[in-house]
Amino acid sequence: MPEDAAPGHEERRPARKRSRPRSRLQRLRAQFGEDFQPEMPPLQCGDHLLHYLEQAGPTAGDDPIGHPELQAFQVNTGIVLTEWEASTLRQLSKALLAESHRATDPNCPAPWDAAREAQVLKALSVRDAMRNLATM
Repeated sequence: MPEDAAPGHEERRPARKRSRPRSRLQRLRAQFGEDFQPEMPPLQCGDHLLHYLEQAGPTAGDDPIGHPELQAFQVNTGIVLTEWEASTLRQLSKALLAESHRATDPNCPAPWDAAREAQVLKALSVRDAMRNLATM
């Protein structure tokens, strides 16, 4: 306490500004450079839906995209979505939003497991080989 301070009054430190936790991607970009893009798992199909989701806007603020946004997307682009595509886009938007909230944890693992993916692909190739043998 400074000598000229009144008794009973302690010196206050300036309040520390609380910053939002950095996402895993932000930490990786700080470490490896701003152009860093993490490796993503390969798509087997449906990549057109990801393109549509990007065009429509993956979320509506802090909410998943809704039917009004999908209707506007269809009117503005001339793309007619099937019921399945519209439902899938809404599910993708919800999953993206949930993962973005989950990813604020600094220890959040990647949303896929490369070892598990390799097991699934191996099982699928064995299954396909068995089917080919059965049709001979």
